Amino acid sequence: MRSTIVSGCMAILFALAVGNCGGGAAGRAATAGDRRGAMVVEIEAADGFVFKPAHVTVAAGTTVRWTNRGAVPHTITSGASSRTADQPGALVDHALPSGASFELTLSAAGEWPYFCRYHEGMGMVGLITVSAGPVSGPSE
Repeated sequence: MRSTIVSGCMAILFALAVGNCGGGAAGRAATAGDRRGAMVVEIEAADGFVFKPAHVTVAAGTTVRWTNRGAVPHTITSGASSRTADQPGALVDHALPSGASFELTLSAAGEWPYFCRYHEGMGMVGLITVSAGPVSGPSE
């Protein structure tokens, strides 16, 4: 009887762990801690010309890490678009070649739009919402 209960509990824990891997249908960002224990949110730049996830909500002080997992180069460029009025690259304009990563710690609350200069016309845009208080988890 005891081994049946233990086996059942292990099966439930395994199902919960597997169910939280890979982001699920909502496309949640992967989260981890860095060497200092600070929160790191992962965003993938891929050959599909999208950021995955395209929108995340993080607490102030969170580090965001973009990683290019595809063969095509991308950029991480701050601003809503490449139009001069949107001040593209005023905060960040970083090349992201294949296999590279780029990290940025966002400390001020607010909206932080960004895009890929090469693929903006294909819809490769993203948004990070930085909240002043704790966040329960990344959004889609």
